[in-house]
Amino acid sequence: MNDLIKNLYESILYTTQSEFKINDFSSFADYVRKIYIDLLRREYVTETSKSMKLLEIGRTELDNLMLEIIFLNLYEYLTLILQLLKSKGERHEAYLMSLDLPGEEYKKYSERFRKRMQPNRLGLNGIKSFIYTCSHNYHFDGIPPIKYYTPRLLKAYRDVLFIHRQETNIIDISPYYSDIFTALMYEKETDFNNNEYMENKKLIKSYQLWNFSNSTISQIEDIYSMIISSNHALHGDKLVQLLFIEKMFGLISLSELLTKDCNKNEYIKFAHSITLMNCLGYSSFHKTIIKEIDSETATAYEMMIDEHIYPMCTQCITICINEIIHYIGRIATEKRIDFINRFRNACIDKIQKSPIVADRLTYNIVSKVKQIKKYRIKTLDDDFAVKLVKELKYQYTNKNSDYEKEYAIKSLMRDYKLEYNIGIDNVEVYDCGVIDLTFDEYDNEDTKSPFYNFSVGIDNETDKRNY
Repeated sequence: MNDLIKNLYESILYTTQSEFKINDFSSFADYVRKIYIDLLRREYVTETSKSMKLLEIGRTELDNLMLEIIFLNLYEYLTLILQLLKSKGERHEAYLMSLDLPGEEYKKYSERFRKRMQPNRLGLNGIKSFIYTCSHNYHFDGIPPIKYYTPRLLKAYRDVLFIHRQETNIIDISPYYSDIFTALMYEKETDFNNNEYMENKKLIKSYQLWNFSNSTISQIEDIYSMIISSNHALHGDKLVQLLFIEKMFGLISLSELLTKDCNKNEYIKFAHSITLMNCLGYSSFHKTIIKEIDSETATAYEMMIDEHIYPMCTQCITICINEIIHYIGRIATEKRIDFINRFRNACIDKIQKSPIVADRLTYNIVSKVKQIKKYRIKTLDDDFAVKLVKELKYQYTNKNSDYEKEYAIKSLMRDYKLEYNIGIDNVEVYDCGVIDLTFDEYDNEDTKSPFYNFSVGIDNETDKRNY
């Protein structure tokens, strides 16, 4: 078995397993559905009934909405497994040639690119590989403050964008995530000389949402555009890239939300209510919830997401990923890629009606906020799009910058300090990887965050009535 696969899925591997095996079923889709139905009957009967009542839909329709989420996410993770099994990416020279740059611009960029792609630059070699975020003093006598850092390039990006060439320290470029790679690792000369552009790129690469501005959101919108309009027919998988970037930033969900006729507080409230849903990407269920949610039902929808949709979908995905990894570990090496492709094709067959596959997506939330401010809600702040993104990802606090950083770290980051052993006392590194974008175990109070007992005075009065 490829150790890179085990390392990537280490946080969920062996955690949840099932008695059902893939080879007991005539198709992979049947296997996934069986896992889903078994989970429903064992653990989610009450929650399923509540969700059907809230949504006013039947069991078949609800099952289809849930299974679409599961198949979308399985497609994404199967693509990562396939990428690691193939262990073959695009070489640096081929990527540079594909940019088709004029001679002088090619020379300037190729020099920067070669430096950026050096293993000691992409790796984590000392404190210069990280960005200081904030420090916290626990107010105990004799205990110095802890300083918190985040990698300059988030683990999530490193997990998907790069492929290690076998038996070398050379890192090639993923053929499936090439548009996101270009957005993060390439810029025109005019952009390179634009301080605001380069600062935004730094914020996006290190995931410092607390420092985002409208121009940062606009730059992220450009990444969405690049993915959707990419003319690289043989490069980049639009679906996995959209799923990934939507989990990171949620602009499709927010764009959908801004089609509703709401007041300012309702937009913020609804964004908060669907926060955990965003960890699952974007699906028909997102559209349904955003369409139906209102002030009276927002708490009920939040409860449905937290207690039914998110835990059941992630549990089902986790079981399936575990079985897939064990299954391909038992078959001949040369057959593994064929089986993963077969499983991916089964997922594609089940998500053809998903809006992220079938619909023309919109996500220009900065311009939508400007339109709403001009024609409907005059009191919207200029940075309302930024507030919505923050609310969707970590419950915007509107406090001073240090408070905001501490709360964002608590909400967003996972503890990778053992991996990132900088060798400096009282330094902690917080980061999130591709697994944590979906499997973050928010429902487990003991493991939800390394900051779980670190109170920064958040006032959370969410009503937890039965939905």
